[in-house]
Amino acid sequence: MSATIVIKGRKVVGGRAEGEALVTRDRISGWGGIDPRDGTIVETRHELRGVSFKGKVLVFPGAKGSSGWSNSFHLTRSMGTAPAAVLFNEMTTKIGLGAVV
Repeated sequence: MSATIVIKGRKVVGGRAEGEALVTRDRISGWGGIDPRDGTIVETRHELRGVSFKGKVLVFPGAKGSSGWSNSFHLTRSMGTAPAAVLFNEMTTKIGLGAVV
């Protein structure tokens, strides 16, 4: 039996989502760090390398890398491999733009 945890925070984009949480302590690089075709983290030294976030609630500290981050996550949405929701601790322009796009 799994426990239900409700997390509340400040929103970037409105909505409501639920799903299995995929939690990492590592930041995620969008450009070159994910494969948008299947929503898999492909970053070499990432603790979730090889794991897909498709349809999950992705919980992570924030984005790292270039402004290509938002484009990479936009591609996951276009390809149907995006997370159901993203929860993060550190707001930056690249992750804010990624959430909006």
